[in-house]
Amino acid sequence: MKRGLVLSLCAAAVVAMSAPAMAAVDASLNLRYSDPANPADGGEWQLVVQSDSGASNGVSGIQALITGASGVTGIDTGSVTGNAAVWDNTGDTVFRFQPITGGAEVAAGDALSGTLLTGVGTGGASAGNIANDVLLNPTWDNSALIASGTFGATRPTFTLAANEFDSGAAVAATVNPVVVRGDSLNTLDLEDGSVSGSKGLLLGDSNRNGTIDAPDFSAVIGNFGGVFGWDGGNFSGAANGTVGAEDFSAVIGGFGNSQTPVSVAAVPEPSTIVLCLMSSVAACGVRRKRG
Repeated sequence: MKRGLVLSLCAAAVVAMSAPAMAAVDASLNLRYSDPANPADGGEWQLVVQSDSGASNGVSGIQALITGASGVTGIDTGSVTGNAAVWDNTGDTVFRFQPITGGAEVAAGDALSGTLLTGVGTGGASAGNIANDVLLNPTWDNSALIASGTFGATRPTFTLAANEFDSGAAVAATVNPVVVRGDSLNTLDLEDGSVSGSKGLLLGDSNRNGTIDAPDFSAVIGNFGGVFGWDGGNFSGAANGTVGAEDFSAVIGGFGNSQTPVSVAAVPEPSTIVLCLMSSVAACGVRRKRG
C-alpha cells in the first residue's frame, strides 16, 4: 500500500479541526523484552495513550511513526473490530498500518460520524483497557492500548500526532510526554517507569511484578536444570541457557526486595525467609524422591 493512502486515512482519523487545542495526550511506547538480560533478542512493543484533560475528554485518533518495529499486530490495510474500551464508535473504527523502511506507520481512531462519546483513555480511574501499567508506573494505569507489534535488536523510537474529543467535538490535541520505556536489564532502569525513586527490573523477578517473592522462587526450583528464558527462572541470559545455581542465588539474595518501598512489618526476618526456603527445597526433594 502506498504511503499516501495511510496519510489520507490519518487525515480522516486525526482531522485537524478549526477549534483551538483544548486537550492533551500522553503516549508511551512500552518495550517488553523477551529476555531482559539480552536486549538484542528484541520483544514486543505496545503503544498506549491517555488523555490528561479530565473525564470529559478522550482520545479520538492518533497517527504514529514507529521506527525499529518489525511487525504490527493486526491485518495490513484492513479494519479491525474496535475495542469499546478504546474507541467509542466501534462500528466505524479506523485502524490501518503499513510497513515502511525501518519501521511501521499506524493510523487509528474513531471515524468522525455518529455520536461522539467522551471519556475514553483518560487515565486515572477512567476508561482504558490496561488497568495496571505493565512497567509498574501508576501514572500510566488505565491507558488505552492502541496497537502492538514486535521489534528486534534495534531499540524502537516513535513520534505521534493525536486528536481528542472535547465535549463531543474532535479537537487537535497537544502531545505531552512521548516516551519509550523498556524492561531491559541493559540499563538497569525502567526509564520513566521507575516508582518512588526505585529503578530497574529486579534480577530474579521472573514474573516482572516488581517484587522477588515465592512465585520467582518456585520458577527457579521447578525449572532447575532445564532450558528456560527469563520468565522461567533463567536470569543470566542466553550465554548460559539453563536455570542454575546463579539464578537460585539471585532469588535468594534478593528475596523480599521490591521496586516499591515495603513496610517494615511486611518484610519477614532474614532467618524466617531462609527457613521457609529450606522447607520448600526439602518438600521439593521429597516429592521428587517419591516420583
